[in-house]
Amino acid sequence: MKENKKDIQTYSLIKILLTDYTSFLAVMFPIAIFGMVTFIEVFGFFPDLKRGRPPLGTEAIPFFIQLGIITLVIGFLVIVFRTLKIKSYFDNGIEVKGKVIGTWEWKVDRGRIYFTYQYKNLTYENNMFVHLHRMTKVFTKGKKVRILLNPNNPKKAIIEDIFVKT
Repeated sequence: MKENKKDIQTYSLIKILLTDYTSFLAVMFPIAIFGMVTFIEVFGFFPDLKRGRPPLGTEAIPFFIQLGIITLVIGFLVIVFRTLKIKSYFDNGIEVKGKVIGTWEWKVDRGRIYFTYQYKNLTYENNMFVHLHRMTKVFTKGKKVRILLNPNNPKKAIIEDIFVKT
């Protein structure tokens, strides 16, 4: 397969947040926690989902605000780290052609995409843990994809097509 370093497109932060499962969770946890604070503020309680315990009242708001701030800070750091990691592939990676060799779905929104590629006459297999949605479900077995690999460690690679701006 031909190696190419020139025609690499730019990544999309929105696609990173929607597709990279770790980044997706880093966005969703603070939203869920502040959503609980809003629910308690509006309705005066939050139902406890375990049987036999009373619902959470307004006295729980300070705890959830603190928890929300903590998850916001940690989530921001996770997003920065993951974005920089993916950006490094776009900045320094080498583009090669690859092929999806399989997928694995766990529950409804989580899964892995398994892919193979060749670099310097060696064949590599790798996978990516992704948030499954309409943009990632198109990566089915046999689909040809563009791969970005780390030239210093060709075992580390990502599917470029998942993160490029369209």
